[in-house]
Amino acid sequence: MRFECNEQRGKIARSLLGDLTAEEHQSLEKHLATCTDCRLERESYVQTLHLMRSVDDEPVPRHFLVHAEERTSSPWQLLRQMKPRWQAVTAAVAGLFLLIGIAAISRLQIRSNSAGWTMSFGRGDIDVAALKEDILKTAEERNREARAA
Repeated sequence: MRFECNEQRGKIARSLLGDLTAEEHQSLEKHLATCTDCRLERESYVQTLHLMRSVDDEPVPRHFLVHAEERTSSPWQLLRQMKPRWQAVTAAVAGLFLLIGIAAISRLQIRSNSAGWTMSFGRGDIDVAALKEDILKTAEERNREARAA
């Protein structure tokens, strides 16, 4: 294959698409008249383009696309799409979580008094001010022990 063939073969596809100037097209036609290999290359391109144009477009299957209206389902709609057995299980689990949440919140108490804030959960009270005093006393005792040593 000659250098001229390499240069002209780059123009074959462009000529079939009508992307060459008149001068380039004349140069290519002159070369094709004398070069059998490049003529065969052009015939191959022509056959390929003919086959591509003869194929009908195939419609895209519906499952390839995700439609916006299918993505915006509310929890209630999702629940209604379930089988009755799963609806019952889901409702029971949601109810259990709701009861546990209400029980936890109803037992949590936060109070403020003159000494500070008091938090309680259930029957036991936590006196934040007393806890703070205990921590400070323990820290002072450890500091004294460290100085004495």
